[in-house]
Amino acid sequence: MGLLKLKPPYTRENQLCASPIHLPAYLPDLDLRPRSQVTEDLEHDLHTHRLDRMSSHLWLAGLPKAARPLHRQTRLNRQIIVTETPTEHLVWHETRIFVKPLPEYLLSHDFWSTLSADRTLHASACGLLLSYCWLICTKSDLSIAHSAQLIPAHITWESWTSFAADFVAHIDTQSLQDVSPRYHFGELRLSRLKPDPPPVPAPIHPVGDDHRAVHVAVHVVPGVLRAQLRLAAPGVRILEHHPERDAGRPGGPRGSRRAPTSRWRRLCSRPPAWWPSPPASPRSC
Repeated sequence: MGLLKLKPPYTRENQLCASPIHLPAYLPDLDLRPRSQVTEDLEHDLHTHRLDRMSSHLWLAGLPKAARPLHRQTRLNRQIIVTETPTEHLVWHETRIFVKPLPEYLLSHDFWSTLSADRTLHASACGLLLSYCWLICTKSDLSIAHSAQLIPAHITWESWTSFAADFVAHIDTQSLQDVSPRYHFGELRLSRLKPDPPPVPAPIHPVGDDHRAVHVAVHVVPGVLRAQLRLAAPGVRILEHHPERDAGRPGGPRGSRRAPTSRWRRLCSRPPAWWPSPPASPRSC
């Protein structure tokens, strides 16, 4: 049994843009001509591949619920920053939130024949439309969207409510199986969307399957111990053995008066000045 044919998520009667769609002429940063490279332009304008791949970890950056409406965003003193990058849509940082304007072609019923040819494009487009159903819930939200030029100026409150009700009736808002995984979450915190840290470098000569353990034992643990000792006793100098550096000293590495073990013994036997003293024993009756 083949896959079901994708359809527009609303009826023709409730479309908000019936006029011909005019795509940009040229995108110099991508060397892209959207009017002749429609699919490539839509992928650049809608896809959220990076966030979709990390969707199982997006709970670290946001909650799996709808984003706050625009009037709530302004009440939180958040400034709306317009962005044309789909992965930045509904990402917030401190007092700013990035919002991608709603493309007019998503409001045209006829244009969805192009979007319905690709399942990933269809899911990304439905996700972006769903996010605007989150953002525009009241007349004040619509007014804010007009002021920030997030939606076309000709859209009225009556036409928007009819369109949103029709769209929500075509989308499973419980399972969200019709939208891309990124839109299973609402607002995302920018500081939690940092790239993954670089992998731990392996030693020059790995030993079997324990090369990571060898690297940690040889390189990481001594450094951590030295840092902890410097914090515990900043006035005590920790002697380290460097054969190449000590070779030119008189007497070689034994030229120092005190051996490193004496430093360790003094450090371990006497607690630092900031260490809390033990409580006094209670008096016997």
